[in-house]
Amino acid sequence: MPLQLASGHRVGALSLLSPTPRTWSGRDRLVAQEVAATVVTELELVAASAEVRSSLTRLELALEAGSVGIWERDLDTGRVWWDERNAAIFGEPGPVEFPSDEALRDRIHPDDHAAVADAMRTALAGNGEFVAEMRVLRTDGGQRWTVSRGRVLRDALGAPPPGWSAPTVDVTAARGGDAAPAGRRPARGGDRRGLAVELANVTEMVDLAEVALRGCRAVLGASGSALAVFDSATGELLLHLTRGAGRAVEAGADVELPTRGVVLPLDDELPTQYVARHGEPVLLADRAEAVARFPQMAEVGDLVGVGAVAALPLRVEGRLRGSFVAVWPDGREFSGDDVGMLEALTAQIGLSVSRLHADAQRDAAVAALTLANTRLQLLAEVGRVLAGTLDIDQQLDRLAELVVPALGDWCWVVVTDEQGRMRRVASAHSDRARREELEAYVRAMVAGMSEDAAPRVVARTGRPVVVTQLDTAYVERALAPTRRRARCWPG
Repeated sequence: MPLQLASGHRVGALSLLSPTPRTWSGRDRLVAQEVAATVVTELELVAASAEVRSSLTRLELALEAGSVGIWERDLDTGRVWWDERNAAIFGEPGPVEFPSDEALRDRIHPDDHAAVADAMRTALAGNGEFVAEMRVLRTDGGQRWTVSRGRVLRDALGAPPPGWSAPTVDVTAARGGDAAPAGRRPARGGDRRGLAVELANVTEMVDLAEVALRGCRAVLGASGSALAVFDSATGELLLHLTRGAGRAVEAGADVELPTRGVVLPLDDELPTQYVARHGEPVLLADRAEAVARFPQMAEVGDLVGVGAVAALPLRVEGRLRGSFVAVWPDGREFSGDDVGMLEALTAQIGLSVSRLHADAQRDAAVAALTLANTRLQLLAEVGRVLAGTLDIDQQLDRLAELVVPALGDWCWVVVTDEQGRMRRVASAHSDRARREELEAYVRAMVAGMSEDAAPRVVARTGRPVVVTQLDTAYVERALAPTRRRARCWPG
């Protein structure tokens, strides 16, 4: 049997050998196909897991290079945990665990205690986002400026928070080592390090678009941004907007944007698509230059007030993932520092895109493997029923019970006699309270189905039939005129 991915690419073959001659039945072939599908999903899961490990390794290197540590606190027990990088910021060998947060008070500058406590209270009472700047007191007597940006960890129902998680960024170099009060805003270097933490924490593309825009505003004063990413499953180029931009578009155009992103045409009409396709950065200093190179920018500029444009490719390990575009309302001459910061930001965004893709591929592979295993178990159970001692009617009753709800909400089995007349032999519904209703439906169908009914078509042609929409129109076609009823199927 061929081992073929969903994309159509063949990666190998499954060979089944028998020590004695045998005839392969249709059921044998069906089981072999299911086994082959399971092997393919196992291979896809291994590949996705490898991609996740690679993505996590790149993320780990990025966090290490940016002097980023992680700390967590259990709000039920009060215990606090630091990873190795967080402990290193405090001058400790790590990782480290503390019995309570009281042990940490002496590690934070006294002048910053009130600000940190206030940030925690605000996060717990509000949206759960925690931002605090503080000076930490190292064990060697030194001091370091840090910024923590994290969130409260709530359970699936949003119940009282079970824990707290926050990255710590060492921004001492960005502050020039000064000892100004903690309320002062960190320099752009600190903003970039804090941004790296936020990008490392995103779990959805829409969150990535939000963080990218905030970062571009913070370090370069951009007024807007766009994130276009190739879908790893379909190859489509999807535009991901911030929530605010999405609401504005929906209100202005009276449309509902798809949650997975807006599909962009694969052409060179606008910087977003051009850069995503060719991998070449585009810097447009003003509206005139933008329109001269991309005439459609005239219409875009009228809609969103675009002056200068910077579009850079999202590339990870040589693979083009999409593009990131930042815009300014007025003209802008891009300096070398501007370009360097844009490239650094785009590289961080690319890492996050790669991680999100790897997570999605792993989840899809796990789901496919689970489905394949479920089908194999179903086939095995079907085989046991058919090989048992039950009579044919009992076997069919048992088979109907097996496929509900594994393959559907309800099912029915009919056979034809020597004269071609249909008779019901088995049925099952996932809701036992509705089984009598199903029985009535089956009796009505068996007694009066037309030649257009699916069972008649299957019996006549010997081929399967899939009815994608079981609506009133289908029922009217499937029932003879004298048998049509206003309500003919159980929900």
